[in-house]
Amino acid sequence: MAGPEFFQTVMGRAFYEGTVPALVKELKKLNVNLEKLIEVSVYGSPKGTEIETCGKCGAPLANKGLCKCEDQAHTAPETQGQEP
Repeated sequence: MAGPEFFQTVMGRAFYEGTVPALVKELKKLNVNLEKLIEVSVYGSPKGTEIETCGKCGAPLANKGLCKCEDQAHTAPETQGQEP
């Protein structure tokens, strides 16, 4: 069988010109996300940011300064008693 090489076919061209660059782009995005995940796991927050913690239990406050410890929602010390 002396047919064309894979890169010479329509399917091969689509692979090398479309699929491979798309894979490289996705791998780069994956690497960036992994670096961010490592920063959070090592430092507790992405570099240059600080995570606000609950004044009562010390848990990180993820949503609008609210924490659910002991099945009770409460806020960080600086936001307690203030209207959201």
